[in-house]
Amino acid sequence: PALASDIIISLGLILRFIQKVCEYNTQLETF
Repeated sequence: PALASDIIISLGLILRFIQKVCEYNTQLETF
């Protein structure tokens, strides 16, 4: 169970990082 929770947490962090990169890219495109 601990391993599964670690995987879920890391996946969540990766998704959050991808969202930040996408937002940054869209901001660059608007300028």
